[in-house]
Amino acid sequence: MTWLLLLALPSFAQDADAVIDCDGTWFVDNFNDLNSDDDCDSYASNPCGQPISATSPDHIFQFTSNQNVWVQVELGYGSRLAMNYYTAVDEPCGDVITCVSGQWQASNWITWFSADANRDYFLSFDSQGQSTGAPDYHAEISGIECCFDDDGDGFFNPDDGCDRMPVASQDCDDADINNFPGNPEVCDGSDNDCDGQIDENASATYYLDDDGDGYGLDSTAVTDCGAPTGYAEVGGDCDDANVQVNPGATEICNAIDDDCDGNTDEGFDSDGNGIPDCADNEICDGVDNDGDGLVDDDDPDLDLNSAPTWYLDTDGDGHADSNNSVRACTQPSNGLATATDCDDAHATRFPGNPETCDGIDNNCNVTVDEGTECYDDDGDGFTESGGDCNDSQTSFNPTATEFCNGNDEDCDGTVDEGTECYDDDGDGFCEGPACADGTTPGDCNDGLSTVSPGITEQDGNGIDDDCDGTVDSQASDPDGDGVLESAGDCAPDDASTFPGAPEVPDAVDNDCDGTTDEGTTAGDDDGDGSCEGANLDNTGGLDCGDGSTAGDCNDTTDQVSLNGTEVENEIDDDCDGVVDEGTASADDDLDGFSDEAGDCDDSERAIYPGAEELEDGIDNDCDGTVDEGFADRDGDGVSETDGDCDDDNGWVTPGRNELCDDGIDNDCDEDIDEGCDGFVPTPTDNCGCSSTAPTGTWVWLPFLALLRRRKRAA
Repeated sequence: MTWLLLLALPSFAQDADAVIDCDGTWFVDNFNDLNSDDDCDSYASNPCGQPISATSPDHIFQFTSNQNVWVQVELGYGSRLAMNYYTAVDEPCGDVITCVSGQWQASNWITWFSADANRDYFLSFDSQGQSTGAPDYHAEISGIECCFDDDGDGFFNPDDGCDRMPVASQDCDDADINNFPGNPEVCDGSDNDCDGQIDENASATYYLDDDGDGYGLDSTAVTDCGAPTGYAEVGGDCDDANVQVNPGATEICNAIDDDCDGNTDEGFDSDGNGIPDCADNEICDGVDNDGDGLVDDDDPDLDLNSAPTWYLDTDGDGHADSNNSVRACTQPSNGLATATDCDDAHATRFPGNPETCDGIDNNCNVTVDEGTECYDDDGDGFTESGGDCNDSQTSFNPTATEFCNGNDEDCDGTVDEGTECYDDDGDGFCEGPACADGTTPGDCNDGLSTVSPGITEQDGNGIDDDCDGTVDSQASDPDGDGVLESAGDCAPDDASTFPGAPEVPDAVDNDCDGTTDEGTTAGDDDGDGSCEGANLDNTGGLDCGDGSTAGDCNDTTDQVSLNGTEVENEIDDDCDGVVDEGTASADDDLDGFSDEAGDCDDSERAIYPGAEELEDGIDNDCDGTVDEGFADRDGDGVSETDGDCDDDNGWVTPGRNELCDDGIDNDCDEDIDEGCDGFVPTPTDNCGCSSTAPTGTWVWLPFLALLRRRKRAA
């Protein structure tokens, strides 16, 4: 059986002529003290080849420099060997470099470890003999080679006498650290991996890089040991015409895949709605949609279509005007969601505001003063202040007919007078059957106080004085009305007609006083030629029983009639259904203001206090100034609206030549005396200037020309 121990220097031993003294020398541990002999006498004459026997299986070795140690063991047929090596100063397998104790080997093998300089290492062989025979403890080492790694790459050149090393450990170029078995092949003209081929599989791939950004298109790839001109080592470019686009670029929000990762504008969706910030609109949602750090109203790029409309309440009455609005995410301090104000220039006008008697449409319903004492709410021609005691019903007014119903229809303070339930003649009896005034029913003629129950009948007067139904001791009364023709009954066959009978609208002189329908709607009581009117013929039309014209709305005064003149008295003087129209207290044009309330033209709805001033020669806003902002006050042909920056100075208009040293911005360009290099006298008067040239300008032209000539001469 032959044992072969192979020792080699480490990868950093660069000198092939290094002297080996005690290093690399094996020592027999004769004293079994795990220490080498200090004088290196044992086997010193043959450091690279030492015998091992059954009687000396343990050895100590030491190197003067760090070494890579290779141990090659050759076994005889059927032999098995266990080998241990570890630092000699420690317990076996304590500070172990390699411990293979008990790992029985049945074939040749090689192992290695890295040894430190000047440190003892213990090597032990334990032969277990043949597997089928008696143990063989005899072993010896021969043919040991001391190999060097000249280039320090960990591989040994067989030309240096290491031809017995395994092929995998043999260097093909021990003068170049870049060439050794297993080293990756690179493009350098050398056999880097020691496989006998040069630069195989070492060619790199290059990509055409037109934009010079260091990245090329994958579709332009070529393989070579060096990059051709205009080619890059890295591909993956997705736009080789744009130096800002490549796999190494930083993605920005620009609708371009800047970093060529297949995604566009990733990382720029601040609100998570799937739209990149640079393509997203800022909307009202409390989120920075476009990623500019500004949210909602703070972002000037806010999409106003996403913002609600707020109507501004400029007069502070809690109601806004539809003509004055803004769009914003946050409600302005004077903004409202709805617009209901009819006049946002006057805090006294808004829906729901109580109407007052002031000639102004306070509640914005296009009616002035309704519900107040100066307005005819029921349209009967009378206001409350004009005598209407119930302005919610047309049946109550100073000219209304009184009925037996417990109401004062004619607003005279007396209830039911002139009716059967009132004692009109003051004799203590009403006609009845019940009396609303507390008198007794039964009066058969309430127009005569000498006729009532209990009165003594007087024969020969033709009257039923005591209302017992009998006239003058059984005198004949054909119509039974209690009055004989001899006593004045003008219609002895009509029970409703007799002296003292109540007059009713029927074109009949019911009370036999010679006047028809007086005191009724069919009579002209005030003598103005018209009565209120009654349906005398049951056709639906109104007529007067006395021959006058129907239509009088107040038959108690001849100042009110169809031909009356309307005056400011809170009465419908002309009976047209409108009270005080054309007077100072009425809002004739329905613009919300009467003359009394400041309307300077109550016939034109667009003219009222606070209206927009127009360039039309009219004082639209009733402030006493016509076309303010439009008029050319200084007569220079340009108004403030047209750009005159001082419409009280005819020497100031846009485009005018600057007059030097007058301290005035003559051309309205916000610069004073620009372009002046000399002195020009300041005009002392404010001339009236036309639209072509101010008359005062001609006075100064000769002087200006002379001044310019002098300046040139200077």
